[in-house]
Amino acid sequence: MERNSTARREARMSLKGKWGGAVLATLLFLLIVFALSSPSSLNYFIKMPLTVRLSMPLGTLLLTIFVLYPLAFGYMNSMLDLTRGVETGAAENMFSIGFKGNYWRGIGVVLLVGIYVILWSLLLFIPGIIKGMAYSLSYFIVRDNPDIAVDDCIYLSRKLMKGHKWEMFLLQLGFALLSVLVGGITLGIGLLWMIPYLYCSYAGFYERLKEEQWQGASAYDMLQKYHGR
Repeated sequence: MERNSTARREARMSLKGKWGGAVLATLLFLLIVFALSSPSSLNYFIKMPLTVRLSMPLGTLLLTIFVLYPLAFGYMNSMLDLTRGVETGAAENMFSIGFKGNYWRGIGVVLLVGIYVILWSLLLFIPGIIKGMAYSLSYFIVRDNPDIAVDDCIYLSRKLMKGHKWEMFLLQLGFALLSVLVGGITLGIGLLWMIPYLYCSYAGFYERLKEEQWQGASAYDMLQKYHGR
């Protein structure tokens, strides 16, 4: 697909000269995810008191929602900023976006999208995948439109992705196959480069699709248009 090729090409151009910052942000992100989501892998877990062990699943859930969700939101949008030529380091930007002004909105969109995809997946696996594609631009729209409700941003993502979910699927599939190849050859180290490449491509896809469909109109104007107001 031409749009996918354009997104990948623009991602490479955006990352030129900025790979170091993007890889550092990715490394920090993955280290924090591993540290907070895998407490049961600690060597001394078995020696912890029973009350501590019983409370760990709840603690992991809270850490996931209140730390990993905003961190993931910040990481994705730091890649969006890279595609827009923002000079701030990607790692610094990741924490700034995720834990400052966007904290609760970041949690809200990651949580809501997750719930919606799970509910659709309860029907059948395929509808869950389709809806995941439809909601995939929500994280960028939420960041770009702080005055629009999170659920409305998810709705805008659905509208933007109408007729383009297959393109997104092919984009993700291509990166999945390439990641398996690169990860296998480099023992996983190459993923530090593949992940920012992936999310910069998503960001480029979002930018091109928004430009084509909204043609300079604001998200608020498009929301009013979609609702027939």
